[in-house]
Amino acid sequence: MRPKLHYHQSGHVAASLSGVRIPRRTAQYLPLKDLSRAQILGLTAVRPWELPSFGEPRVGDVGTRETEWPQRVGWSIALLDHPTVEQSRVVLSLGNRGLIGGDKQRVVFDLREFGRDSLLVARIHLQYETSLDVQPSVTAAAYPAVERGVPDHAYVLWSSTARNPMLAYERSDELISSDDLNDFSRFMPVRTGKLGEDHPRVGRRGRRELGRTPSGF
Repeated sequence: MRPKLHYHQSGHVAASLSGVRIPRRTAQYLPLKDLSRAQILGLTAVRPWELPSFGEPRVGDVGTRETEWPQRVGWSIALLDHPTVEQSRVVLSLGNRGLIGGDKQRVVFDLREFGRDSLLVARIHLQYETSLDVQPSVTAAAYPAVERGVPDHAYVLWSSTARNPMLAYERSDELISSDDLNDFSRFMPVRTGKLGEDHPRVGRRGRRELGRTPSGF
């Protein structure tokens, strides 16, 4: 069984569980066409090394490689209108997916093939400090857009093993902007490579191997 969190472009949010009929709980947020810079989704995993593995990476998967397993890892996913991708620090090295030169915390997904001059920007948050969580868990959330600060509610799914569901969220003033993407004073070259060459070695050792990404929940 796989739980799914659906966020439709109309702003309709709902959850489903494959193969099981569950009580229907929905939320209605602003349609995506009315948003220009806002976080819409968040995903958090606690004790990720104990979560089930689905084997080999699939096309479209995005991962990071670290010196050690974080206690918690989160992704905050924001929508950003940005019509000048080619004139920015965005490097689309994998079709409609890529990185931001000089930014080790974010990956981007180009939405132009879906008829919109926008990006989905996912920021990774890592926490290495030991916590009171002793069971692995996953929390997924959809958020309403706010002009300032953080929202006062959210649509949240979490594992039954979660002692205290953790939300990955950025304050509205922390979200990356078009001006940030167009600031070439922070640009650094982006190196690309094939994950398939390293995946068997990383899998055997069970550890990530490159530099840490700065953390912050």
